[in-house]
Amino acid sequence: MTYIEINHVILAIINCKRKHFNEEYVTYEELNIIKSEIQKRFNQANIAALIDSTKINQDYFESKKVISLHKSWAETTNHFQNINNLEIIKILLDENFILNSLLKISKETNSQQESITIDKKNLLQEYKNKLKILQDRNKNQKSWLEDLKFYTKVSTYYNFLTNDFYYILKKSINNINLSNINNPYVEFKYKTENNEDLLKKAMFLNFIETYNLSPKKEVFNAPNGTNTIKIYLANLEDLLKSYYLELEKMEYLYYPEELGQTR
Repeated sequence: MTYIEINHVILAIINCKRKHFNEEYVTYEELNIIKSEIQKRFNQANIAALIDSTKINQDYFESKKVISLHKSWAETTNHFQNINNLEIIKILLDENFILNSLLKISKETNSQQESITIDKKNLLQEYKNKLKILQDRNKNQKSWLEDLKFYTKVSTYYNFLTNDFYYILKKSINNINLSNINNPYVEFKYKTENNEDLLKKAMFLNFIETYNLSPKKEVFNAPNGTNTIKIYLANLEDLLKSYYLELEKMEYLYYPEELGQTR
């Protein structure tokens, strides 16, 4: 029987996440699920190997809210090269298998967190559609609840734009100097276990993607669970124009002339 350290599984997952997600950490959920899937593959291939989950090497990995690198990537990979069985190595280095497992985990997690995600729908068009039925004062209770949910979503996003996002922009403008004037960026910090932060992260990334603002993105993961997304921009002017365009759209939703309200 060959005993495989859990550290080899962690390394295999981080290797995949570095390449595809620019991340250097593993969640305990990812580790437990992928470890079980790898063990199944060992069993199906009649490989006499067992993953030993008893000890994470604290010299090379830091185990807090997530499992991250304690030493450099080069030092860590050089240390864990003591497996000689080619069949075992082949399974551990099967990037497609690990990537598909990660995507499946992410999909299942997102479906469980629908309350902290936002729809990538055209809010303006959705709003116009709802205006057509607002004239009917005999709507049933279910329709009113749907409208309440919609306007709550709009309000949440508007508050994010005028508060959190405003200070992100203000900080970016204040940070401009001769060294980065041709390479501006915006940063967004969030706690991985805070649902409100995760919602704001989703709104932030959705805004950046909607207006095609970022040619490059980096994610920095801190051991305390506070992550930073750094978005590099082609220029700051496009970001500001997109921001004010988004505000105009949202103010239209808040002060619709069709309802007889004025700004």
